Amino acid sequence: MEKAQPNNNNATRENLYVLSLIRGVALLGQVLALIYFTWVQSIGLPVAEIAFVLSVYGSLTAAIWVRSRRAVPIGDKEFFVHLLADIAFFSILLFFSGGASNPFVSYLLIPISIAAITLSRGYSIAIAVIALLCYSLLLKYYVAIAAIAPGHHQTASNSLHILGMLANFAISATIIIYFISRMAATLKQQEQEIAMRRDAQLRDEQLLAVGTLAAGTAHEL
Repeated sequence: MEKAQPNNNNATRENLYVLSLIRGVALLGQVLALIYFTWVQSIGLPVAEIAFVLSVYGSLTAAIWVRSRRAVPIGDKEFFVHLLADIAFFSILLFFSGGASNPFVSYLLIPISIAAITLSRGYSIAIAVIALLCYSLLLKYYVAIAAIAPGHHQTASNSLHILGMLANFAISATIIIYFISRMAATLKQQEQEIAMRRDAQLRDEQLLAVGTLAAGTAHEL
C-alpha cells in the first residue's frame, strides 16, 4: 500500500496536466468567440467584463500548467477544487453572455465527465450537483443578449424549451456520474488486482530464490 501513493500522485498530476490543456483549448475558443462577436459580428456582449474574466482564467490556466509539471504531490481534493474553479469561471462567463440560453452552457458537462473518470463517487456527485445548481441559477440571473435569447417576450414554448434544456442537462449529468464513474471504478479495481498479482508473483519468485539458495547452502554443508 505504501508504494501505491506515488503512483496515485503521478496519475493525479498527469490528470491535472491534461485538465490544463483542456482549459487552454476552451480558453482559446472563448477568446476567438469574443473577438468575432465584438469586431466582426457584434451582438452586444459586455466586452470589458468578459475580457477581465478570461484574463484571470488564462493566468490560472498558466499557473496550473506549471504546477502540474512540478514534482509536488497533488491529491484528489486539490483536483476537485480545480474542477470547481472551472465551473465557477465558466458560469461567470455564461452570466455575462446570456445565461442558460447560451448554446455553450452544455460545456458544464465537461467537468462532470472529468470528475466521473478521475475522482471518487462522492466528489463526482458533488461536482454534478454544483454544476446543476449553477445551471439553475443561470436560468434566472444573467446579462441578456438579444441575439441568442429564445425570444424578446417570454412565451410558454420558450419556457418549455429552457426547462427542457435543464432537464436534458440533469439527465446527462446523472448518466455520466452513474455509468462513467462505475466504469472508471471497475478499471481502477482491475489495475489494482493486476498490481497485487504482480507483487505476489514477485514475492513468490523471491521466496523461491531464497529457498533455492538455502537448499544449495545446506547441500554444501
